[in-house]
Amino acid sequence: MDRLYGVFLIALSAVSFGAMAIFARFAYEAGSDPITVLFLRFTIAGIFMLAIMVANASMISTLEPVVTVALAIMVLGETMTLHKILGGMMIFAAVLLLTRREAGSKIS
Repeated sequence: MDRLYGVFLIALSAVSFGAMAIFARFAYEAGSDPITVLFLRFTIAGIFMLAIMVANASMISTLEPVVTVALAIMVLGETMTLHKILGGMMIFAAVLLLTRREAGSKIS
């Protein structure tokens, strides 16, 4: 159950980080200034990072480009290219390798 919870936190963090740039754009268009947007962004991120161990933070940061591309495709209408698909697959493979390596080190 702990592993499932960890995967959930990683996915939630990756989605949240990817969405930050998109929502910041909407905030700028609505008249917010960069200082306010950055202050709120880092405050909220800091609160969520307190709940996550440092080892998991590296895996979360690995998923950020994939989530950002997925959100750009869904929200901004970007096109999916072969390079984006291959890059995403390589990132997911890296996260799986990191997860398996970490699980193996806890067992021994």
